[in-house]
Formats: sequence, C-alpha cells, structure tokens
Amino acid sequence: MKNLFSIITVVIGLFTMIGCGPSKAEIEAQRRADSARIVDSVRAVERQRIDDSLRIAAYMENARITDSIREANTMVLEKLMKKITQTFNNSSANSWMGGKSHHIKVCDSQPQEHIRKTWT
Repeated sequence: MKNLFSIITVVIGLFTMIGCGPSKAEIEAQRRADSARIVDSVRAVERQRIDDSLRIAAYMENARITDSIREANTMVLEKLMKKITQTFNNSSANSWMGGKSHHIKVCDSQPQEHIRKTWT
C-alpha cells in the first residue's frame, strides 16, 4: 500500500508541476513581447547612429563654410593691404616724408622740439 501511495503521489506531483507551467499561448505571447523589445532596441540604436551621422555632417559643413569665409577674408585683406601699400609708395602722400620710401614711425621715443616747447 505504501508503494502504491508513493507512486500516486509522485504522479500527481508531476501532473501538478506540468500543469502549473506556462501554456503555449503564454509562451507565444512572451516570445512576441521579447521580439518587440529587441526590435525597439535595434531601432533605437539605428536612430542614434543616424542622428550622430547627421550631426557630424552638419559640423563638417559648418567647418567648411567657416574655413571658406576665413580664406576669403584673408584674401580680401591681403589685396587691401597691397593696394594701400602701393598707393602710399606711389602717391604724393610719400612726398611729405621727403620722397623717401621708408616706414612711418608711429611713436617717437623723443618728442620733437616744437612739441616739447608747446607742452612745457
């Protein structure tokens, strides 16, 4: 009797364990939910990659435009300085310096005699 009771108890325990597990519908629902999460994760990573690529492209375009503007400004300034130098060297503005071609002193370390007399 004890053997029969033990066997019946084991069989009932097995049926109970099998019956308590998830059903096929629950397993399928869990699989679909996992698939949806994976797809969402892949989409998020792909979206981030595209956003990063667009951000880098915009930065590179901005840098290219900035370099072009800087180069254009440098060329304009070089032409302007060349024209000013040529105008100064070729014009009568140079004659007040005795016709000599040399650099203008912006500030003398020793004031001129007439300036010294005026301020003393």
